[in-house]
Amino acid sequence: MEKNKIILKGNLGTMPEYYEKENGVTYTRLNIAINNYRKLDDGSYESLTPDWFNVTCFNTPNNLATRVALLEVGDLIRVHGRLSTSKYTKNDQEISAINIIATDIEKIEPLRDGATSKLLNNVNKVMESAEEVNENA
Repeated sequence: MEKNKIILKGNLGTMPEYYEKENGVTYTRLNIAINNYRKLDDGSYESLTPDWFNVTCFNTPNNLATRVALLEVGDLIRVHGRLSTSKYTKNDQEISAINIIATDIEKIEPLRDGATSKLLNNVNKVMESAEEVNENA
């Protein structure tokens, strides 16, 4: 029984970065934006700040690291994996991080009805504002 399991659905935030170590281990790093919404009293939805997560994909038997390299920014994806913690020092300050180690990633197609199209327009606006924040950081 797996106790450390997570499934996330969101948009690919940046192009995956593919790495190969000297010992032949390959892995890919990417980030995923998960958009959050709040229902207002009038029934409409307000976009909130997206949550960003770092994801690492090792070269598993299903060649996950290689398959992920074919994704494009903005693709809607589902990430299956587990949580991992790490610590590092930056500017003489110890920082704790929660990482997602992917066991599988799949590209999924969004539904295209009227409500979904409106929601996707809001998602695009949030993604654009998040890109501006990342550029200014």
